[in-house]
Amino acid sequence: MLLFFHDHDWEPPILMASLQSKAFYIGAQGSRRARQLRNLELQMAGATAEELQRIKGPIGLIPSVRDPRSLAVSVLAEVLKERPQTRSKS
Repeated sequence: MLLFFHDHDWEPPILMASLQSKAFYIGAQGSRRARQLRNLELQMAGATAEELQRIKGPIGLIPSVRDPRSLAVSVLAEVLKERPQTRSKS
């Protein structure tokens, strides 16, 4: 699950619901400061420290990338890195 909001007011309820899911990746766009503020809001809403650790942010493998194409590739690479490994049945 990925959030790409510029209006961070929408994030807390969506992230709280995501934390209750079995999603293997939860990420939210934004700076380190945005992450700190988001985590404070989520803590006030009842999220635990363990739950907050599930939320990736800033997202992507390339720090502070701004170009949309580079951000997309960077985030996709991070999601693929985090995906659960499955065994091949060959």
